[in-house]
Amino acid sequence: QRLLPKLCPQCSRPFSEAMNAGIVSHDLQQRVMSVSSLADHDVRLRNHHGCPNCNHGIIDRMPAAEFLLPDTHYLHLVSEGKSIEAKEYWRKSLGKPISGMEETGIYGTGLGVTALAHGIYLMRQGFVDPRDIEQALEALSSDN
Repeated sequence: QRLLPKLCPQCSRPFSEAMNAGIVSHDLQQRVMSVSSLADHDVRLRNHHGCPNCNHGIIDRMPAAEFLLPDTHYLHLVSEGKSIEAKEYWRKSLGKPISGMEETGIYGTGLGVTALAHGIYLMRQGFVDPRDIEQALEALSSDN
């Protein structure tokens, strides 16, 4: 898990506005658009100048947590000391909606969620800057 800076809702900029102003690189635009829909999600960028309500565009920190809900096969691999195989099994099992969480956009199979997938979820809600996700975790990718 990583703590990500939480954006100030008063002064953060909509991603689409920053794109139109030419502030966002083409590469970042492509990565953000590969994991979100600007029409459906509230992707925002930090205002480094800030406002009276924040500290340079940040009001708090939020965790982007990776979590694992093991099944019996995973536990069997771990009990046999096959940690590499267990991690590979877990990563390959991701990518389908977790039962009951389909509407959140967080994906897994009941075995869990990666920190990147959770970070993307927070980005889609307008809570964190995509650049902070990439700095703390890894490049935005739909293979999360």
